[in-house]
Amino acid sequence: NNTIYGNFIIENHEGIRLQNTGLYTSINNRIYRNEIAHNKEQSIFIESSHSNQIYENNFKRSLFMYPHIWWICDIFHYFKYPSQRNVWFNNYWDRQRVGPKLIGGWLFYWWGDDYGIPFLFPWFNIDYNPAQEPYDI
Repeated sequence: NNTIYGNFIIENHEGIRLQNTGLYTSINNRIYRNEIAHNKEQSIFIESSHSNQIYENNFKRSLFMYPHIWWICDIFHYFKYPSQRNVWFNNYWDRQRVGPKLIGGWLFYWWGDDYGIPFLFPWFNIDYNPAQEPYDI
C-alpha cells in the first residue's frame, strides 16, 4: 500500500523494484507521475507483486539491452485472482502510440520441491490508453 509519486528515477541500476520477499508481499502500490528514464537495466522490475496501479508516468528507455519493463508472476495467483493483476494506464512510452502498449512479462509455475523445475510462460499486460505526450513532472 505504498505510493511512489513525483520522482525522477534516472540513471540508476534499476528504476523501481517491487518484490515478494517471502515474509512480506508487495501489493496495492500506486506508482504515478514519475519520470523513469535511462536506468542501466529495467525501468520497473515486478516480481510476484500484484494489484499495483502504474499510471501517468514517463518511461524512457533503459541504457542497455534489458527489457524496459520486466515482470514475473506466479501462474496460480495470476489466474486465481484476476482482479489482483497489475494495472497500467495512461503512461508515456518513449513516443506517441497509435494503439495499446503491450508490456511483456512472464508467468511461472514451480513444479516439485525446492529443487524442482521452474516453467516460464511468456505473457503480457496492456496499457490500453498510452499518453501521446510526456507529462510535466
